[in-house]
Amino acid sequence: MTGNGVVHKPSDSAQMKMSMGNDEFTMEFDLIHITPDTWVKMDLGDLLAGMPGADAFKDKYQHLDAAKAGDAKGLNPFKSGTDPADASAMFKGIAEVEKTGEGAYSGTVDLSAVTDSVATDEAMLKELGEKAKAIPFTAKLDAQGRLTELVMSIPAAGETKAQDIKVTYADYGSATAVQKPPADQVVEAGEQTYEMFKG
Repeated sequence: MTGNGVVHKPSDSAQMKMSMGNDEFTMEFDLIHITPDTWVKMDLGDLLAGMPGADAFKDKYQHLDAAKAGDAKGLNPFKSGTDPADASAMFKGIAEVEKTGEGAYSGTVDLSAVTDSVATDEAMLKELGEKAKAIPFTAKLDAQGRLTELVMSIPAAGETKAQDIKVTYADYGSATAVQKPPADQVVEAGEQTYEMFKG
């Protein structure tokens, strides 16, 4: 999974783009949030092949009503602050840390102590077992002490290959307000979309 985006707190607006998948399937998401509204455009690849209206589905932003979405995951980047990648959650599980240079740190994090983060899930933690309690990480801060990079090296476990989870932050203070999509590119979201984000 890879993604990038922008957060502009003064206007409570954000845009996140993500792509994920493997050799068998790919999915792409473009999410725009301007409190309290959310629009999402999804290309689910072959998952929608043959479905009537599938092409229109992936070419339009679906507008989601905040009241109807409720606590749907991932639809409000500001729900828990201004850290959409949940990097700060990782530091709740820090087990060891040492300074390795100017603004550079390394150590281990106990992922079993980390909750509400996009970087962890129950299935992965179960496969990692005891390994989850000592995941190596490196972190970099800018001159103002703000996080610019966090890399966690996840070991192989079960059917999951060893991988790095990398989060970077840049251009602090230079974001501009995100604009909502043009009206002719928007349709109202159907029940399936709400269910997808509630899952």
